[in-house]
Amino acid sequence: MLDYIKELYLLESETNRLPFQEEADYRAASLELDSCHTQIQKAMGKDFFERYYDLLAHQRDLEWLTCFRHGFHLAVHLLTG
Repeated sequence: MLDYIKELYLLESETNRLPFQEEADYRAASLELDSCHTQIQKAMGKDFFERYYDLLAHQRDLEWLTCFRHGFHLAVHLLTG
């Protein structure tokens, strides 16, 4: 069952159906993060930044998958009472 939920999450994520951008502060946070990324890359170099960004993206994906999985389980629990 967990593999099915992961595949469902990946489908929703890859087709941009998770509405992160609808959150009020999303755009502002993205712009601020981009500014920080530029500073990190200038200070630490491109190789470090790419390694850092890949690790950050992987961690973010794991966190989002965990939240998606938890929400899915919670919805099923609420529906089955």
